[in-house]
Amino acid sequence: MKTQKNKIKFKCLVVIPARGGSKGIKNKNIRILAGKPLIFYTIREAKNAKLVDKVIVSTDSPQIKKIAQALKADVPFLRPFSLAKDTTPMYPVIRHALEYLNNRGDKFDAVIILQPTSPLRSAEDIDKAILSLVNSGVDSLVSVCLAKHSPYWMKVIKNGKLFPLMGSNNSMRRQDLPKVYMPNGAIYATRAKVILKDKKILGSKVIPFIMEEEKSVDVDSLMDLHLAELLLKQRHEKRNSYRK
Repeated sequence: MKTQKNKIKFKCLVVIPARGGSKGIKNKNIRILAGKPLIFYTIREAKNAKLVDKVIVSTDSPQIKKIAQALKADVPFLRPFSLAKDTTPMYPVIRHALEYLNNRGDKFDAVIILQPTSPLRSAEDIDKAILSLVNSGVDSLVSVCLAKHSPYWMKVIKNGKLFPLMGSNNSMRRQDLPKVYMPNGAIYATRAKVILKDKKILGSKVIPFIMEEEKSVDVDSLMDLHLAELLLKQRHEKRNSYRK
């Protein structure tokens, strides 16, 4: 993979956005999960990815900064409060990080956004996503997984009555329905020019990066946290059994 990296000559920056505030789960990004802070898993896999040139954590929290640095992550700045509100979109956060590094002479071809809330994505997933972005020539990439529930079976309530959300496919068998996918929040990859010149987080040409359901847990609730912990422990036990 290192040889592959030299061939593609594509400099990649990973930004891990980790805001201090969290409404659903207090201190979510550093909540202990299977013995480690949640952010640990994203930092570890990003640093293990062979096609990544630099990994930084963008946070407004001195506590998260301290923990991230203890995990050998680069935290070159504390994010301004204006970029750490509940309503702050992702674009200005990523642009701030990219411009900060650009002003220091550290320029990149692409930015890979890895949210700490996806602890099951692997370094291999990150490398494969980068290769897909480079080889396809498109602007951006978004990781997705197969949706558990088809919108063709979903209903809306109007005046107390049920109506199909999409057409009248209610009687179709699951295997006859079109496959639908949903973003899983694990990986967003975009070319730097899209952020700096087009002023968007995703360009007009976006491809999917399909991931397994097991790797697509996005921690947003206590139930998600428990599920992620269970899967991490199972993965750890499986690896240990192979070593015996």
